[in-house]
Amino acid sequence: MKVNKKTYEKLLEEAQRLIDQGYDEKIIAEGLFDFLSSAGGSAVTQTIKGQLIKFVFDKLGIVDTKGFLGLAIINFFSNVEFKDYGRLTECKFVSEQLTKAILETFVDKLRISAGMDDILFVGIKEFITEAGSNTEAFKTLLKYVSTFICPIVNQIADTFDFSAFTGK
Repeated sequence: MKVNKKTYEKLLEEAQRLIDQGYDEKIIAEGLFDFLSSAGGSAVTQTIKGQLIKFVFDKLGIVDTKGFLGLAIINFFSNVEFKDYGRLTECKFVSEQLTKAILETFVDKLRISAGMDDILFVGIKEFITEAGSNTEAFKTLLKYVSTFICPIVNQIADTFDFSAFTGK
């Protein structure tokens, strides 16, 4: 089963309605992710995760989700699969994911400035990101990101318990 844009929007509306009625948001999100993962694959799951993160950030007002930093954070958490959350304590993994998110964010900023906001662009963005991740410029950016992010990742690993994600 493919999930088109209208179905996707209806699912989000229904999820919000259930949350508004007092149902457990975590259970609704998990059920929605499970359904969409089986129905639409990783692109749909990434889109849903991105929209949920954007919704939370917009409600909390902690970062401008249309700005570069907000888009980069959204892209980062959209790309990381739930099964890999335990790897958020690994410098190499986080550096690679963050560098990819930064590249995607540049593409997003171009998309937004050009007024392109349809689902087709997700595929184009993925193609551009994959092609760009094999360049020397990407590898250079990855080195800079690693230099900056690894001390932070190590501090997070020392401070927070990720055993719920790693099973250790």
